[in-house]
Amino acid sequence: MVHTPEGFYLLALTDLWRLTPGGWVCVASEPETYGRHLRFDPTRGALLAVVNTRDHWQPWLCALHGGRWRRLAEMPEDTELLALVLDLGAEELTVSERGALMDRLLNVSQGDDAAKTARALYELRNQAGDREGALRALEIGYQRAPGDRELFALLEAHLRESDQIGALATLLQESAKAVEAGDEKAKLLHEAAILLRDKQDDPAAAALLLMDASPADPDN
Repeated sequence: MVHTPEGFYLLALTDLWRLTPGGWVCVASEPETYGRHLRFDPTRGALLAVVNTRDHWQPWLCALHGGRWRRLAEMPEDTELLALVLDLGAEELTVSERGALMDRLLNVSQGDDAAKTARALYELRNQAGDREGALRALEIGYQRAPGDRELFALLEAHLRESDQIGALATLLQESAKAVEAGDEKAKLLHEAAILLRDKQDDPAAAALLLMDASPADPDN
């Protein structure tokens, strides 16, 4: 049973009931659909449930709309709703389904929330052996949470391990833009310059970066 501003709701497999002064009233019924784990999202005023049909036993995460359960894929991208559905389906989702939802959440998140989602998605895909997907989660996460130290460390380690020197040099340059401390900015630019010079055989680009590093930390 779930409490909402409209009253109490109870989900009994195919039927959704609401408690009224006159007793329980069925407000939605889909004979081919079975629902469980009913929950209310107060921010969006949406009832959510894990739903499956007689012909499709793989559970879907749905929101009630217009008296019918609608799969999350049909819902707008919304950070609070996506996060709630991920929590609701913690024990129901496959790795692939959870990864897809987390990817959607990551693409509409910013700052600390994006960093947290990116780290979780990175771990999920890494454990599943999806190295490309894990890297993509870090890259998108760092774009949406620039300067996040933990994401930077994970992304840097991943690029070094896979010997992606060009991408690593770009990461160091982009990270320097998000750093306020002059000495740290200079250090990142200097390291990127060394990579370009020694690993990419691009002394001209390296020299330009060293020129940018000099005013960032004039004492060195």
